[in-house]
Amino acid sequence: MRIPKGGRTWGEISKGLRGFEKASFMDPTGREKQLQHLYALSGTPELRAIVDGAFQIFLDSNASYDTEHGVLEMEREVVSMLADLWGLSSGVGHMTSCGTESNILSLYAARKLSKRKGGSVVLPSTAHMSLFKGCEYLGLKPIVVPVDDHFRAVPGAMERAVTKDTVAIAATAGNWAWAQIDPIEAIGKIAEEHDVYFHVDAAYAGFLCSFLKGSEFDIPPFDLSVKGVSSMSSDPHKNGYAPFPAGAIVFRDKELQRAAAYSTPKFLGYEYETPGLIGTRPGYSIAATWAIMNYLGVEGYTKLSRKAMRMTMEFIKGVSDIPGLRPSTIPKLNFATACSLEIDMDRVKATLKRKGWLFYDQIGPRKTRENAIVAAILPDREEVYPRFLDDLRAASK
Repeated sequence: MRIPKGGRTWGEISKGLRGFEKASFMDPTGREKQLQHLYALSGTPELRAIVDGAFQIFLDSNASYDTEHGVLEMEREVVSMLADLWGLSSGVGHMTSCGTESNILSLYAARKLSKRKGGSVVLPSTAHMSLFKGCEYLGLKPIVVPVDDHFRAVPGAMERAVTKDTVAIAATAGNWAWAQIDPIEAIGKIAEEHDVYFHVDAAYAGFLCSFLKGSEFDIPPFDLSVKGVSSMSSDPHKNGYAPFPAGAIVFRDKELQRAAAYSTPKFLGYEYETPGLIGTRPGYSIAATWAIMNYLGVEGYTKLSRKAMRMTMEFIKGVSDIPGLRPSTIPKLNFATACSLEIDMDRVKATLKRKGWLFYDQIGPRKTRENAIVAAILPDREEVYPRFLDDLRAASK
């Protein structure tokens, strides 16, 4: 395909864009397709106007320019709000493109502080793939520790895996696909005792679980209020209801933050420092996140978070009521599983996909908890889940 010779009119381009939009499962106007979507966590339709407004104002901004005072101030405010939410009075950090960038940055900071060229990282087998990706990029060796029957990290096993060359320990608050929170307090004590950098990947839990505290949902300590935690990351574009791409990382102090930054060598003849992996940082992501956080506030987030979890538990009950099916775990977050020790779930998944359902497919041995359907539960999709459960019941016969 070649670039059009004479260019095309906006009318033609707009029509083309609408066609691509309808072909995408994220199509906000394709109601029928939305009603079969259990796939990604994303912002709710009512927040679209807030996002569009922020995007329009800051569409051409670049947060890597130190002249972008407004964008950088919004970023500082977002980080300050997150630090406060996660138990620090004066945490520092910045926004990233996503949890993958945040996780890799934490490993980069840990390696730099260790003054080693290599080393090992201790992490549970349920850690996000980006931590393994980071190990490969940075020349670090992942030491993978098996989890318990509830898919949670085992502190004793984690500690036994720590060696003299360990530069970091990592754990998860809201692991995929089991929605469990690793025992962060116990692992934090291990990190303190061994003087090792400890990163918490809270891509999913950082927002949602912060607003579930004090509710009927039992949320264990998982954030920077745990003394041994060096850094914590979360994605506003998940349960923060911000648009893609929007990640964030908060460090306990400035020394840790500086270790994650990169400055150009002096021989290049110019100064350029980036806080993260990417050079050009879109200001519109920062602006949209700032706008959504200020629009929803504590009350808005609390309402949405608790509604999402109540819907999740209703979904879990619906799965349990289907003969032969069960959830793989009882989740701590708003994504839920359906598995079977009796029924071939590969057959069930294929049937549901033929009906047009979009969901995460957790691959594992047949007739085990590891072979499951994973559904993201969002508070604005109330009519979706009963329909899915009806089709799941029919597909399981």
